[in-house]
Amino acid sequence: MEKATFSDGELTLWQSGAEPNKDDREFSIFGFKDKVDGKKFSMKPGQDHSGLSAVLSYRKEGEDFAVPTTFLNGYSMKLEFGTAKDGKIPGMIHLRLPDDEGSFVIGTFEAEIK
Repeated sequence: MEKATFSDGELTLWQSGAEPNKDDREFSIFGFKDKVDGKKFSMKPGQDHSGLSAVLSYRKEGEDFAVPTTFLNGYSMKLEFGTAKDGKIPGMIHLRLPDDEGSFVIGTFEAEIK
């Protein structure tokens, strides 16, 4: 991930592709209602996703701008947040989406809290 932010109950992660701007992907998880410090989330396809939704945005072939696709369920995710400090919150994510490309994001992040 190139950049991560957490704002108004939404975690957003940016991933740069081989061709900047064309292949860049943005993954967002939204619907967090409470503080996320120290919390863990684990979800499997077919399981209740507790009001959390995933969004993938990227520029599809022939499009001039990124097109968002929202997944209300059907995705798998393990997400762990550390403790917020100095305006940032660390974490780890393993997210797999049920789209045709099999999009996923795996790794650690330090999200800027906005």
